[in-house]
Amino acid sequence: MRADRPAAPRRPRHPQAVGRQPGNTGSNVNTSARGEREACYTSLMLRPRLLVDSLHQVSAELLRDLGVRGVLVDLDDTLLPSGADTLDASVAAWLGGLRPAGFPVAILSNGERERVATLAARFGCRSLALSGKPFAPAFRRALRLLGTRPSETAMIGDQLFTDVLGANMAGLVSILVRPLSPGKLPHTRMLRHLERMILRGGDRGGPVHR
Repeated sequence: MRADRPAAPRRPRHPQAVGRQPGNTGSNVNTSARGEREACYTSLMLRPRLLVDSLHQVSAELLRDLGVRGVLVDLDDTLLPSGADTLDASVAAWLGGLRPAGFPVAILSNGERERVATLAARFGCRSLALSGKPFAPAFRRALRLLGTRPSETAMIGDQLFTDVLGANMAGLVSILVRPLSPGKLPHTRMLRHLERMILRGGDRGGPVHR
C-alpha cells in the first residue's frame, strides 16, 4: 500500500517579519515568532515585530521593506540614555536622515513635557510628551501628527510594556531596541528584569522572538 503523502504546510496568517535582508545593517535583526493558535491577548502582544541591538540597524531600506511610511520613536534609553540631554552624533545623524529619506518622524514619550519638547526641538522633531503609552489615545494622537495609518507606521522603543505593547495593540509595526541604560527609576530597573525574562521565554513557554 502506498504511503500517504504528507500534508502541505499551511501558510502563516501573518507575513514573515523582515529579518536579515540585503542592505540591512547589523547581524542581530531578529524576526518575531507569531504562533497561529495563540490568543491575541496573551504574550503575542509583547512580541516585537523586530528586535535590534542598535537604532543604526533600522535602515531606510528595512523600513521600506516593512511597508513603513512614518516613524515614531521613544526618547529615553532609545535615542539617548535616560536623564541625558546630549544626543550621540551617530544617533543624531540617524535621526536626521529619516526625513530626507521620506519618513516623517515624531518622538512619542511618557516623559515630562518641557524636557521632551526642548530635546525634540533640538533634534528637529515633532513630539508628544506625557503621552500615556501603552494606551491607544497616545498612538492615535501620534498617528494624526504624522498623517500615517497604523500599519504603515513603526514604533521604535526600548520597553516591552509601553512601546511594544502599545504599538501592537494599536496595529503599528513594533521595533524593540536594546536600552541605552539600566533605567533611571526603580520601577524601570525592575521591569527591565521582567523584560529580559520574557524575551528569554521566562519559566513558561518559548522565547518571544526567534
